[in-house]
Amino acid sequence: LDNKDPEVQGRPLVSPKIDFSDLSGHADREDILSLARRGIINGTGDGTFAPEGDMTRAAFAAIITRGLGLSGKETKDFSDVPAGSWYAAPVGKAAEKGIVQGVGGGKFNPTGTITRQEAAVMLSRAAVLCGLDTGMTEEEVSAALAQFSDGDSVASWARSAVAFCAKTGLTQ
Repeated sequence: LDNKDPEVQGRPLVSPKIDFSDLSGHADREDILSLARRGIINGTGDGTFAPEGDMTRAAFAAIITRGLGLSGKETKDFSDVPAGSWYAAPVGKAAEKGIVQGVGGGKFNPTGTITRQEAAVMLSRAAVLCGLDTGMTEEEVSAALAQFSDGDSVASWARSAVAFCAKTGLTQ
């Protein structure tokens, strides 16, 4: 798209034969394998993926930056992101690009489980880097959130991002 950040790059196949033994019959098998075959996501290291497992904030930031083809850059923005950690560069790059802002007090909470709201906000910010217009009217936001039984409990800071992700199919 015309407004795409110049650093955002597509991800070619790097491991076309990768598979995970615990994905047989899983509804998201093909999507998971597509990401894994491009080096965007990894399994658990023992030939499995653990598709129902929790995801940390650091892992999601790494997935977003890999998915956008962004090279990592460590940051000193967050006191709880130690230099040299496996997630320091992707969290740093995500912060530089405005995908993440931390949880307050100069912290990122890298090992905390990411919430659906936090994931939607990161995805929405990443979509902007891809050149997408994420803007929605309040009526569009309300309509998109109305499809969820818990839509009225979405935090004000995440409403438009959750609505955008639902409207575009980035999340379900």
